[in-house]
Amino acid sequence: MQFAFSLGERAAMLRSGRADVALLHHPQNDLRGLASEALSVERRVVALAEGHPLATRDSVCLADLAGETVPQWPEAADLGPGPVVRDAGELMQLVVLGRAVALVGESAVDRPYRGVTYRPVRDAPPATLVVAWPEGSQSRHVAAFVRAARTAVDDCTRG
Repeated sequence: MQFAFSLGERAAMLRSGRADVALLHHPQNDLRGLASEALSVERRVVALAEGHPLATRDSVCLADLAGETVPQWPEAADLGPGPVVRDAGELMQLVVLGRAVALVGESAVDRPYRGVTYRPVRDAPPATLVVAWPEGSQSRHVAAFVRAARTAVDDCTRG
């Protein structure tokens, strides 16, 4: 079984047969042509440079981000005008430099990045972590992986 690890191309790897299973985020990733199962849902926050004017607020709304540069993943379901990034380090470097702001899952707060502050985005749709695989897959290995992922998430939320 092949796993997709490239942050920027995971869905494409599933569609092309280069991977059998991947962890993706919805609605950020385009899930067309893929089967998926939701594993967890989290609120979204905006990553800002510490000196950004919005960093002084307790929370923001999407309208506050109008006019800001927001980076995009290559396989994003809704590509905007921001620069395309290929990994989380590149994304956070743009934020630290004040060249962009980024909508990320709330779990990013648990992985601090020097020079970045996080603020809740009150009206952002939540991010859903999904395990995904090619639609129509009959692989027992993929099915076993999906069950194991579901069990792991369930065990973490209970414990």
